Amino acid sequence: MTEKHEQDSVNSPATPWRLMEIILDKENQFDVPYSMCHEVYPNIIIGGKTPARNKSMLVDLGITHIVNCAQGDAYGFVNTDQHYYQDVGFQFYAIKARDQIGFSILPYLKPTADYIHQALLSGGKVFVHCCSGYSRAPTVVISYLMHHKHMDVRDALTQVRSKRRVAPNASFREQLCELNAELFSNK
Repeated sequence: MTEKHEQDSVNSPATPWRLMEIILDKENQFDVPYSMCHEVYPNIIIGGKTPARNKSMLVDLGITHIVNCAQGDAYGFVNTDQHYYQDVGFQFYAIKARDQIGFSILPYLKPTADYIHQALLSGGKVFVHCCSGYSRAPTVVISYLMHHKHMDVRDALTQVRSKRRVAPNASFREQLCELNAELFSNK
């Protein structure tokens, strides 16, 4: 963590605008992932729809658990379930989150963070995905880092962004800041 970032973390509340400062590249532009998936924290890989449906690739990566953050069969969702992965033996967990302003992802964050935590405690390797691995899946992983690694939202986002270009949508950033205030209000 940089000295400036450390000072910001101590002296000011996390806000969606401060998170944007972490997300934007040097030219103040959004950037997109350059690869199908990235290990953003030990044994946690974020990716999109294509690798999520490539079971042989997931086996080669050593994946044991799948978290589908966009379960469904409509456009913008990934239609996989426990049955889809039955032949390779992956454990499966899903939420039906929409990547839309106004969608409340907050109720899903703690249970999903707990699932990831239990998977890792059992020696597992978790593939967390949505359609592109850009908004929903990173939001869930950031929440895991906040809940179980006790990271401030800015530190968690910085950790994920150091490995994969991500940008939770504005609504998710706001909800992550609410979660941050709730988790760290006594610090």
